[in-house]
Amino acid sequence: MNEDLSLLLQDLKDYSNERLNENPDENSWSVVQVLSHLYLAEKASFAYIKKKVQYSDGLSQTDLGAKARSLLLKFYLKTPFKFKAPKMVDTAGEEAMNYWELARNYDQLRKDLLVFLEGELPEELLNKQLYKHPVAGRTDLMGMLGFFDQHFQRHKKQIYRTLREIDAYKLP
Repeated sequence: MNEDLSLLLQDLKDYSNERLNENPDENSWSVVQVLSHLYLAEKASFAYIKKKVQYSDGLSQTDLGAKARSLLLKFYLKTPFKFKAPKMVDTAGEEAMNYWELARNYDQLRKDLLVFLEGELPEELLNKQLYKHPVAGRTDLMGMLGFFDQHFQRHKKQIYRTLREIDAYKLP
């Protein structure tokens, strides 16, 4: 996942901040708005699980229902249909943002998440339903990471489509 993010940020580094903040039309997000949406979703999710770790006594074990919800969420993200983003991660109508600052923050968030998962998270919580997705409900960390990956892949396509639409990127 981190490599995918690095490759995307590498692809975007040669574009101006103004170009990456350009909306292809009035109903579409700019590249920076899409990245901001991804960043906000992951940041809020990470904050949530860090909080849940502090109060982990009542957490349920991962069960078949949690695994099914994770699979349904992955399927949902692979469909071509547009869905309204939850309000807390909806970036429509936001002012232009600094791409470079957002890219640094997103990269740092991923590094912080890795440190947390590899060193700070108690092992006994790996199979607990720590994560709660706004649509799919409770699942474990593997479900959350699967969501992050599928969500990123979906919006990565949107980013490249947006670049083509604003005529900033020519695919071979």
